[in-house]
Amino acid sequence: MRVITVKMDDELIEKLDFYAKTHKVSRSEAIRQAILKYIRENAVKKREEEKEKEELI
Repeated sequence: MRVITVKMDDELIEKLDFYAKTHKVSRSEAIRQAILKYIRENAVKKREEEKEKEELI
């Protein structure tokens, strides 16, 4: 796996740490899960928008 650097403010890091601790995952795993969820949800939204455009044609 590749390593990347992400800048976050202290408040977001505290929320991330709380999530990671309560779900018993590492910071990295919590971030990976969040990014995958975001991508999946937006991919579905984009497909729905494209479908709506096709229906209008």
